[in-house]
Amino acid sequence: MEKGITYVKDHNEDEIAKVISNQFPDSSINDLKTIVKRYKDSDSWLPNAYISEEIYKNLEDIMLDAKLIDEYVPFQDLVHNISHE
Repeated sequence: MEKGITYVKDHNEDEIAKVISNQFPDSSINDLKTIVKRYKDSDSWLPNAYISEEIYKNLEDIMLDAKLIDEYVPFQDLVHNISHE
């Protein structure tokens, strides 16, 4: 996880789209670039593998606004964090 997060932090949407394109065969490179840029612009990428309750709630807000989920799911029901130093 940390390696992927670091890669996203250190690379632009063009580079990331090319790397992930095999995982999304039905999406064009341009669409993937747009999606990656949107996530980066909205600061939706995690800075590390630790998920704080604040980050979790921010992601839930984005998903609710986009109508990807219908209701909040309690943080403690989905996230199990291991101490991050």
